[in-house]
Amino acid sequence: MPAARPLLPVLVAAAALATAGCGGDVPSTTSAAAAPPATAGTTPTVAQDDPVARLGRYAAGGRPATGARAGAVVAAARTYAIALRDHDDEAACAVAVGVDALLRAGGGPAGDCAGLLRHLANASQGPTTADVAALRRARVVIAGDQATLTVDAHAPLPLRRVDGRWRIDYGAFAPPTPEGRRP
Repeated sequence: MPAARPLLPVLVAAAALATAGCGGDVPSTTSAAAAPPATAGTTPTVAQDDPVARLGRYAAGGRPATGARAGAVVAAARTYAIALRDHDDEAACAVAVGVDALLRAGGGPAGDCAGLLRHLANASQGPTTADVAALRRARVVIAGDQATLTVDAHAPLPLRRVDGRWRIDYGAFAPPTPEGRRP
């Protein structure tokens, strides 16, 4: 069985596209305010500005989750992965937040989640059925309304609880401002 690829490359591709200014002109309906990073109140260093390093701190101070708490996070990631695999932009966007923050941070125009995912579909291969199955092995850490989901040794996938539901947090890829907040 081939090794499962992480979902992170899809999000990293989103960050790269955002910094290149890709995206549509339609405002997003998934623009919940970005949660402040664990490094709030500090001036970002080069290491803090590294997206993978930021993800490692995304749910800093959190505790490993099990049972229903972990299940809710895994369910959101699974819904997202299946939607990407099936090229269902609407379903993927229904479980995503922070797209506007990511696009603005990259200096590009405001865009919508579906437009971003269409660009991603052209730039990278989405998750496979094996990737979706690998989510059963996920380790979930929750810190308040932020969580990370990690499969094997891959970089964590950031999720944020908005209105009681877990969402993939594209805003976690937006570089922090000098005040230590994401846009």
